[in-house]
Amino acid sequence: MEIIIMTAMVGMLVYILGVEVAFILQILLGIMFVAMVLTAVFFVWTGLTLIGSKRRKAVFDRIDKAEGSPFQTAVYVAGGEELRNTFPSEMLLRSLLYNKDKPSSVRVTKKGKVYDRYSLITVVMGNVLAPLSVVGLAAWFSWANVFIVFK
Repeated sequence: MEIIIMTAMVGMLVYILGVEVAFILQILLGIMFVAMVLTAVFFVWTGLTLIGSKRRKAVFDRIDKAEGSPFQTAVYVAGGEELRNTFPSEMLLRSLLYNKDKPSSVRVTKKGKVYDRYSLITVVMGNVLAPLSVVGLAAWFSWANVFIVFK
C-alpha cells in the first residue's frame, strides 16, 4: 500500500513539474513490465530447481515462521528430518489442504527445500502465465505506444 501511495505522490509531483501524463504512464508501464519479467525469471528458476529435486514421502507437521522470514511456511518431516516448504503456506482452507494424518509426496531440492503439491501447481501455473503476461503487456505497450507517438 505504501508503494502505491508513494508512486501516486511522485507521479503528482512530476506532473506538477510539467511532465506529460502520457510519459508518466509509459514509465509506470515500464516498471510494471520489469516486475513481470522478474516474476517470469523467478518461475523459470523455480522450475529449474525442480528438475534436480528428488521425490520423497513426507508427513505434514506444522505451519510456522522460519527465522528471518516474514512468511509462514509448511514444515514436513521425512525420515526424522524437518523440511521447510519453499513457498509461503496457503492462508485459506488450511485444515483441508494440510493433513497431518497421511503421508504425501513432496519434491526436495539439493538445499533441503520442499515443493509440496500446492507449490508444484504454483510453479506450473507461474511458468505458463508469467511469460504470457510479459508478452501480452509488451504487445499492448508497443501497440499503445504507436498511438501516443502519432497523437
